[in-house]
Amino acid sequence: MNQNNNKIISIGWFLYDKGAKMACFHRRDGNTTNSPNTWDCFGGAIEDSETITEALERELKEELNIEVQGKDMEFIYEKNNQATYCIHFPISKTKTIKLRPLKNPEYRLPVSMGING
Repeated sequence: MNQNNNKIISIGWFLYDKGAKMACFHRRDGNTTNSPNTWDCFGGAIEDSETITEALERELKEELNIEVQGKDMEFIYEKNNQATYCIHFPISKTKTIKLRPLKNPEYRLPVSMGING
């Protein structure tokens, strides 16, 4: 996992449950100026003293109230100073994440994804 923060200034991530073949994404609201009403990765800024791993751990705790370790994080790609990660997490077995029905979704569970690991 790349820990060099010199050019990475923000992180994006999604959760993936390999066993259940489920992924969890964030639904952007209609008030955002960038791609409103679309599905996207969760995201956040890397603070000055943080590594990428520390930033991911903090953001996951702040946004979804879940704790993960570096071994659960898989680098996917980097573009425009943002690194995107897949977080391997048992979505189907947790009570921490409150999923909403797809009629009024905040989080999405697609059927399947081609993620390594």
